[in-house]
Amino acid sequence: DVNVSGELVTEFTSAYANSSVNLELVTENQTISKVEFYSGGTLLFTDETAPYQYKTDALSLGRHTYYARMYVGSQYEISNPLEIRVGEQTPYQGEINQIPGIIQAGNYDEFEGGIGQNISYLDLSKGNNGDYRTEEYVDSGLDTNEGAMVASLKNGQCDAALMSGFRARQFNRFSGTIDAIGALPSLKHMDMLMKSIALPQLSENMVSNKYLTLAVTPAGAAYLFVNDNKLNSLERVAGKKIAVLDFDPGQSKMVAQIGATLVATTLATAPNQFNNGSVDVLPAPLVAYQVLELYKGMEPDGGIVDYPIVQLTAQLIGHTDRFPPAFAAVIREVAADSFSSIQKALEKEAGNIPEKWWIQVDHGEKQEYDSMMRAARMKLRESGYYDATMLRIMKRIRCKLDPLRPECSQETE
Repeated sequence: DVNVSGELVTEFTSAYANSSVNLELVTENQTISKVEFYSGGTLLFTDETAPYQYKTDALSLGRHTYYARMYVGSQYEISNPLEIRVGEQTPYQGEINQIPGIIQAGNYDEFEGGIGQNISYLDLSKGNNGDYRTEEYVDSGLDTNEGAMVASLKNGQCDAALMSGFRARQFNRFSGTIDAIGALPSLKHMDMLMKSIALPQLSENMVSNKYLTLAVTPAGAAYLFVNDNKLNSLERVAGKKIAVLDFDPGQSKMVAQIGATLVATTLATAPNQFNNGSVDVLPAPLVAYQVLELYKGMEPDGGIVDYPIVQLTAQLIGHTDRFPPAFAAVIREVAADSFSSIQKALEKEAGNIPEKWWIQVDHGEKQEYDSMMRAARMKLRESGYYDATMLRIMKRIRCKLDPLRPECSQETE
């Protein structure tokens, strides 16, 4: 074997498409007779005098690997491989995320030149064991079935899962109580709560045995979508069919108190039940108006009762042993800081709904709604479904923003 060594180097390991880079074989060996530059099995250039250099042709998008053969007579040694990445790291599907803001984990950046491994992400296992962006190595999955996703978290297949606050309650009763019926009348109340739960003194409440709440983000208020605009009071809703999520007793308690007929449903089936007339009333966020075409169920004489019954959330739940507490705290702080951008998006959705659909509710009727929702919260707290600490925090927020609320002089919540 020939005793010779050298290092293939370049000033730039990243380049734009159609540009060139200079390669150089750096060596202190004086016996080298020539250096050949290769890409794969293709000889690109031969240099017989030091310094041993080669300028590439215009590079196409992708990853280009080069190496050199260092000859002493007819024998040679091979240098280190050198990879040149050609192309930029770009936002997924060209959509730039706002910072601060919420970025869906699966929508990590793309690499113009192909697979993003070691550029936009690092995955220690080659290949994709998920079902989302299968050309990449990140083992992520897209699952619109919340029940199946929750099961994947429970059996340890997933490190974390993003789900509705209703589903999150089974993993953390404290954060899951945020979606308690009537507990947060507006986004202003939600903003105050987001800042509160990001405080270090409440970090212990975000952990519940083997699970922890990594982040909470607002998903908008739920309103009552009705197929008859005369259903603008609790009295008139009595006897009507109301869609109720089959896993949320909070809605069931409310419907029972109204005297309406409960129709058990799921997140997947509820919109169709409303649109085909199987139910008269559907609690839903405003984004559902366009996305799920709920205007079909409201035509011709329906509407949206202009009084929110719950502030919905999306919650990221993870396994406690897989996420350090400090990391979880940072995620919650980012979520709290991103509230204003989320608020703008939610307000934009509300603005897209034609004025004709809004059904006004008078002050007396609103107080009756409040009283009934409060009674439902109390029963669910007593049964252990709602967390008492979270209910007290949300009551303090309600009374801070509106000290004249009748409940503020009572000690029952």
